Amino acid sequence: MTTINTCKVVGTCGLGLVTGMLATFPLLVTPAILANETSNGASKAFASFTQRAQRLVTGIYTTSACAFAAAFLLSPRQARHPYLLYAMLGLPLGAGWGVLVMAPVTHDIVVSANGEQLGQRMEQWNRRHYGQTAIAACAFVLSVVGLHGDWVV
Repeated sequence: MTTINTCKVVGTCGLGLVTGMLATFPLLVTPAILANETSNGASKAFASFTQRAQRLVTGIYTTSACAFAAAFLLSPRQARHPYLLYAMLGLPLGAGWGVLVMAPVTHDIVVSANGEQLGQRMEQWNRRHYGQTAIAACAFVLSVVGLHGDWVV
């Protein structure tokens, strides 16, 4: 039972980390990128940032999903709560949002020709990025409520 609870806590903490990182990216990245003197330098900095950030977020998301899957599979049949599966769905939904919604805007930013286009596309990236943050936040809240429910009963 301790292993199962550890998996649940690891998964929940991972979702919390991802939610926090995704929420702060637009707050930190946009001003730093737009403060760059040239649009070419800003585009390169943004490309480097998104590549590194995506690797980090994907790694933590995957760890979290694996922890929830392990908790679900290791639990006795009567203790297999569906919230573990729902929280685990944050990974494919967040990844799908990243590929379908974020990737075109990210590509447009990387190939931006001038500073005005870059500023407009960064604002568009910020708005769309909040959707990915909302997916992670919903999965995180769901896992916290489920974890609390497991321990109260």
